[in-house]
Amino acid sequence: MIRLDIEEYCQNCGEFKPDVHVTEFDDFYGAISIDTSVKCSHRGRCYAMVCYLKQKIEREKEEDAENEQAAEKEMEKESHHYD
Repeated sequence: MIRLDIEEYCQNCGEFKPDVHVTEFDDFYGAISIDTSVKCSHRGRCYAMVCYLKQKIEREKEEDAENEQAAEKEMEKESHHYD
């Protein structure tokens, strides 16, 4: 059996470098079975980048929400000032 064990973001990556692991074992009947798994050798680096970018996007969303709330409060203050 051959398994391709890659993430969605690996599709069409120009830096994909196959890391192939082949396992041979005897099955119950004495026949040799081969299990092949293919991963990218850069998977750890790419996973770290994905995690970093997700955290950065989340922080930016939180900052935008805080800035929006501050702007709304400032507008309320100004509208009450003119009343």
